[in-house]
Amino acid sequence: MTAAAQPVAPAKPAKAPRVRVGDRVRVVDPHFVLRVGYPRSVRDYYAQVEQEQGAMLDALLKQYGWKGVEKLYGASPLSKLAGFPEPEEHPRLVAARKMILHQLAYLRAVKDHFGGRQRSLHFVYAPKAAGHESTVASLRTVATGRYFPPSGGKTYDGDYDWEPGGLSDQQAHRLATLDGYPLTQPWEGDDLIGKWPNKRPPEIPTYFLELVQPAHPSAVAD
Repeated sequence: MTAAAQPVAPAKPAKAPRVRVGDRVRVVDPHFVLRVGYPRSVRDYYAQVEQEQGAMLDALLKQYGWKGVEKLYGASPLSKLAGFPEPEEHPRLVAARKMILHQLAYLRAVKDHFGGRQRSLHFVYAPKAAGHESTVASLRTVATGRYFPPSGGKTYDGDYDWEPGGLSDQQAHRLATLDGYPLTQPWEGDDLIGKWPNKRPPEIPTYFLELVQPAHPSAVAD
């Protein structure tokens, strides 16, 4: 079974272990965070634009020295997803193709009224990672919830009242990166190597981990 994007987020447990950088942990639920944000992003439209307009884009760029119609995916932002190396093209042409594809995806996303108010975690499920042990390399905290915009105006007394935007029903999530990912063997069966689309390394909520050995003897799980 290969890794697959999960449209529905797994439930957040009521209790989570206290995990710190340097702790040895075990993956209990192998849901890794692809991104933190709103329902759809411009990146979600890349594949559709590539499929429908990629050949036309290649034909256009051929006028400027583009060589590789057969290297379609290697010259686009999908290269990491498709697992192909970058082709031997001029860097400016590669950059131009990526930029045009992104702008076309953005226009399609706007037309589709992309976005939404619910900020959530978006996951990739990697079943082969279940039970894998590793060391926590870094930690960060992110927030999810329903976005509400800022508001304000003059009161009856002539004062100006202002409320900043924010998140209602806000929840905090502690995300961990694991040392060695994606170089360790267990990940290879999930077909993630060379296909992770983000610059940020894969992260996993600490509530999907089990503490095996704390880095400091005095540290205990909650």
